Amino acid sequence: LSYIFGFWRVNNEKIKEQKEHAVKRYLSGEIATAITTEMGISRSVLYLWVKQFREKKSENVISVLSYKRLQE
Repeated sequence: LSYIFGFWRVNNEKIKEQKEHAVKRYLSGEIATAITTEMGISRSVLYLWVKQFREKKSENVISVLSYKRLQE
């Protein structure tokens, strides 16, 4: 957090890193309750992040495949 012009500004890059780390921990087999308790978030938030990560990952794969098809 940084204080600018009377407002707290959140470091988006830091939040993104924390989200990615939590998702990777979950996908590697760590128990959701351990992750969420440590981070102070609900399990539903963690599951939302995992869903977003998987959707983003599948979009990237589709994009690469589409690009390859365009190159043919």
